[in-house]
Amino acid sequence: MMSIIFSILRYVYGKVFGQHDGYDAKAAEFSCQDEREQLISQHATKITYRFMTNILAASLAILLFSNLLTNSIVMLLLIPIILIAVCFNLMLLIYLIAWIFYDHNI
Repeated sequence: MMSIIFSILRYVYGKVFGQHDGYDAKAAEFSCQDEREQLISQHATKITYRFMTNILAASLAILLFSNLLTNSIVMLLLIPIILIAVCFNLMLLIYLIAWIFYDHNI
């Protein structure tokens, strides 16, 4: 599901900003030595960690009160798995959005 969303967003991104969006692979802009890439990833990671602490706290609260929401044993076993999957997908999405935001602002 996330790969479909990412593919659609990448297509729209390519149409809006053009095929060449400022990166030059020959100038080693994709390397980890590039200061700009380090700065962008530092900001995106910081935003993702802040979001991660909030979403994990909310997930813990949902887990603590999930027995009030349902009486089904199967559902109680599935809730942690669903929450973990949702948390990973949301954190990936937040990282991608933060990366694109800081990429255009720096």
